[in-house]
Amino acid sequence: ARRGLRVLLLDREQFPRPKPCGDVVPLGAFLELRQIGLDLFAGDSFSIDHVELQDTETTGRKFRLTRQQEVSTCVVSRATFDQAIFDYALTCGAEFRVINIKGPLLAGSQVIGVSGTAAGHTVQMRSKLVIGADGATSAIARSLGRRLRRDDQWAVALRGYVDTETELESTIELAFLGHLQPGYAWFFPLSRYRANVGVG
Repeated sequence: ARRGLRVLLLDREQFPRPKPCGDVVPLGAFLELRQIGLDLFAGDSFSIDHVELQDTETTGRKFRLTRQQEVSTCVVSRATFDQAIFDYALTCGAEFRVINIKGPLLAGSQVIGVSGTAAGHTVQMRSKLVIGADGATSAIARSLGRRLRRDDQWAVALRGYVDTETELESTIELAFLGHLQPGYAWFFPLSRYRANVGVG
């Protein structure tokens, strides 16, 4: 958009909105965003200095890794993270519409747009380039014949937010569960007194 291209973002819901997630944003993501001019997050994230890994079944050993770079992995809610990227895209000149995408528009084997519904009506949007960043259950991928995951390749996770009076360290903790592999439990602090806790 900053280079003069017309860019249209489509999503089935408005922003901001919550998204179930562990909320850990790795260092590499911050470095990539900085490359395009988006420097996150002075006040909305919790910088991580240590990662603690624990094997709960076989040895019970813990491993502690310490941050080496000036920029660190952070814990920030997906609602905040997604909203910041969304706002930056609009600042750069992109447009946004709420459309529930049902599949691609095709000319032979070429994707020339998308079709979907908006406010109860069928709509079609045409474009020279379509990027289908619509997740693991992608309507675009299904329509183009991409093989989705088998039933035995799915994972289930449960997470919640916990407030505490105990001051939390800048450490994310992962406990690997020997009887549930692949699987782990996590404790990710969002601030000094709030954490994302879950198991997958």
